[in-house]
Amino acid sequence: MTTKYKVSMKNCYGIPALSHEFLFESENALVVIYAPNGSMKTSFARSFKDYSQNERPKDIVYPDRESAFQLLDQDGNEISNGAIFVADSIDEKYSSEKISMLLASKELKAEYDEVFNAVEKKRDMLLKAMRKKVGMTKGVAQSFKDAVGRPEDDLLTALGTVEREVKKDAHKEFSDVIYKIIFDPKVVDLLKDDDIKQLISGYSKVYDRLLEESRFFKRGVFNHTNANQVARNLKDNGWFKGGHTVSLKAEGGTIEISDEAELEEHIEKEKQRILNDPTLGDMFTKVDEKLNTKALQSFRDHLLEHPYLVSELQDLNGLSRRVWIAYLTTMKAEYTSLLSEYDESHERLKAIIEKAEAELTRWETVINLFNERFWVPFEVKVKNKADAVLGIQGPQIEFVFKDSDGSANRQIESEELFQVLSNGERRALYILNIIFEVAARQEAKDKTLLVVDDIADSFDYKNKYAIVEYLGDIARVDHFNLMVLTHNFDFYRTVRGRLKAKGSNRLLAGRFDDKIKLQPDLMGDNPIQGWVGRLNDPKSMIGCIPFVRNLAEYSGDRSTFRELTKLLHIKADSDKYTFKDLQTVFQNVLSAQMTENCYNSEHSVLTQIMTICDGIVDGDLDEISLLDKVILSIGIRLETERVIIKEIQDQPFVDNIKGHQTSKLIRRYQKDHQDNPNHDANKIFEQVLLMTPENIHINSFMFEPILDMAPHHLHRLYRDVKSLTNV
Repeated sequence: MTTKYKVSMKNCYGIPALSHEFLFESENALVVIYAPNGSMKTSFARSFKDYSQNERPKDIVYPDRESAFQLLDQDGNEISNGAIFVADSIDEKYSSEKISMLLASKELKAEYDEVFNAVEKKRDMLLKAMRKKVGMTKGVAQSFKDAVGRPEDDLLTALGTVEREVKKDAHKEFSDVIYKIIFDPKVVDLLKDDDIKQLISGYSKVYDRLLEESRFFKRGVFNHTNANQVARNLKDNGWFKGGHTVSLKAEGGTIEISDEAELEEHIEKEKQRILNDPTLGDMFTKVDEKLNTKALQSFRDHLLEHPYLVSELQDLNGLSRRVWIAYLTTMKAEYTSLLSEYDESHERLKAIIEKAEAELTRWETVINLFNERFWVPFEVKVKNKADAVLGIQGPQIEFVFKDSDGSANRQIESEELFQVLSNGERRALYILNIIFEVAARQEAKDKTLLVVDDIADSFDYKNKYAIVEYLGDIARVDHFNLMVLTHNFDFYRTVRGRLKAKGSNRLLAGRFDDKIKLQPDLMGDNPIQGWVGRLNDPKSMIGCIPFVRNLAEYSGDRSTFRELTKLLHIKADSDKYTFKDLQTVFQNVLSAQMTENCYNSEHSVLTQIMTICDGIVDGDLDEISLLDKVILSIGIRLETERVIIKEIQDQPFVDNIKGHQTSKLIRRYQKDHQDNPNHDANKIFEQVLLMTPENIHINSFMFEPILDMAPHHLHRLYRDVKSLTNV
């Protein structure tokens, strides 16, 4: 099935204009684009990313310029932004949002949901009652877990730890305490005050002494709280209706009580006798003087209604626990119903979770792929596999570092991980997230155009080839179309060759007449081979000079090597060298069949080089002609040497140079002009050293520095060097 994407853009992140139709002749075809540094690659990918995020690409440098971006299919319909995914060259903060979509088993999740939803429904009913009682809308579950000392547990486990106390109505006397008043942050801060702590301590000591002196209360054994609970139990169990009585110790003997109201009256009188003690009253007044804000005044009013709470304030944690348990006693029906439902479903849930743990998940597929192919000093795992499979939580990735001998393993979180990884290892981690994203789209069978922007940049070769292998996996997915962008010519060649990008899908980006064009790659797998096949053309013949020179050097033909060096550096007889001479030298290295149609002329090779360079610079800018860039680099160096040799007037020095002639001449010139470091020629010659390689090597891989060079830089440098002719 053929797929077309028609893209047109204008003023998008520095791209003045670009229009191209990408053709994927089969589902498994891919497009690979080589774009020299600074030409368009990042701007192109960024424009697609904006589009994928439903944003409009723009021009940041010239925001007043109107920007436009359109992406259509073969029928002229606009491509959905969700059908585009852009993998940036590096985004350390990127985390795929689709990791949680890779569920292992819909059947297991459905079974889990059926069981858990019944528990969840009753859990929500209890939480609703708890929120209403405590007066909080958020954080109720965590507050309860903190209060009962189980902050790390889930709510159901924490609720189960207080089951016995709730069923026995423990601490029920605290059920009318208003939690948000007693545990208001301002109150808690007040109770940390040393003076307040001392007052409360003193109050508690007096209170305990009064209990000791009570007629029938006993400190630490039987206080008014215990008495109220006994009275309620007797009433609830029909004690007095059965004709029974209660004997209370009193001064001078005992008191027989046969009525529940009389019992409650005696308890209340004794409680008030204690709480109305003048000494306690004085201490309460001292505490009251500190309560001067609205929140603290509410606290004071609550203490006035519940004065027995003062002595409880010495242990806020213990009080908080008792209050929560007291609250649960008032909602016992919801509480016991939840625990009963949970107990009944616990074994079923346990069995489902065990099945989930045993599932082979898509997460594991992704992680195994990453662990097996990419070299990093850690191993990746899913920490909460069962919960993630069942949709309880999103998958949590953990990283296990291992010593070289495997003796010491350590798990660390992603935040800590970034502090110990190299840039290359961070990029590998970014690739993991890309793999998750792609796997989710593959699982969902989403038709997707994947735009991959130099994700192999800065990787070592092992990981770089792992990425190429992974890109091959993507290209084989039927509902994916893959577009790879790179400014690295070696990576471009690797992807182009290994993934078998064909014909018009092998593209070179260039800037022409204020437009970006994507042109078919006519260089072939080895551009030098094409030049050798066209030796009847003087440009191709000149381009082959460094290639043939290297062949002679590697084969030990020093004579031919020295002869061809005269055409790459200015020697005494360089200007006399003709194309006829060059043909003869080529015949010493190349086969007769290759050289029989060489451009044969009495014209000086060096003169022709400069003529061709003038034509390149004066003609239309061609960003992607490697041959033009090679010849221009040769011309720049030759002209530089000619200018310096004329200036220094030291032929013996020139004749004694045995290697690296251009750089040695430039250093000599700089030495002669060291008193004028800002001299324009010095600046130009430094650019010559930076921008033109000392040696132009035998294969296209080593041509990459020239190929990556923006041609307008070479054009400008050539003009600058030529301007020094009259220096």
